[in-house]
Amino acid sequence: MKTPPEVKTDIRQQRRIGMMRNAQDAALDLFESRGFDGTTMEDVARASGVGPATLYRNFGTKERLVLWDDYDPALLAALEAELLRSPPLRAVQTALRRSLNAVYQKDARRILRRTLFTLSTPAIRAAALTDSLLLRTEISVLFQRSGAIRTELAADAAAGAVVAALDAAISHWAKDRARTPLQTVLRRAFLGLKKLG
Repeated sequence: MKTPPEVKTDIRQQRRIGMMRNAQDAALDLFESRGFDGTTMEDVARASGVGPATLYRNFGTKERLVLWDDYDPALLAALEAELLRSPPLRAVQTALRRSLNAVYQKDARRILRRTLFTLSTPAIRAAALTDSLLLRTEISVLFQRSGAIRTELAADAAAGAVVAALDAAISHWAKDRARTPLQTVLRRAFLGLKKLG
């Protein structure tokens, strides 16, 4: 019996994500022991058992080795569903809670390591700005498409506030070495947004 094409695609995607997680772990280990500037993509390729071409094809840059994750699609899907039944701020909080809760429970250490590297390495911090802008755009589009916020400017401003609150929460959580649960820090950050009204 033949394996359906969609199953083959799913298996390939799972293998790719597994390879990328393994490479990211190897990169973080090397960055911790040698420093970000003292580690090359070729060093990471050797340590993770993949060819340099595979590493470049999947990550592109050394900074992306730290910044890559596979969480945003789940967050955006959860937000799109929540916007059908809740106002924007509540929808965002519910979507974050649902999509990130399981992720941070099983992957908190990796996320903490990545965040600390991002905060302490100017090149990674600069690259992270691009990710934040992309996430802002995607959230803005969802706000408009759902009809929750009708104008592009208002949707962009609201999405920017959401991304800023999320970034601030994750930064404070990391600086505190994850002593306070991320959900608690996120809740406090979004309370700060509510005080603007």
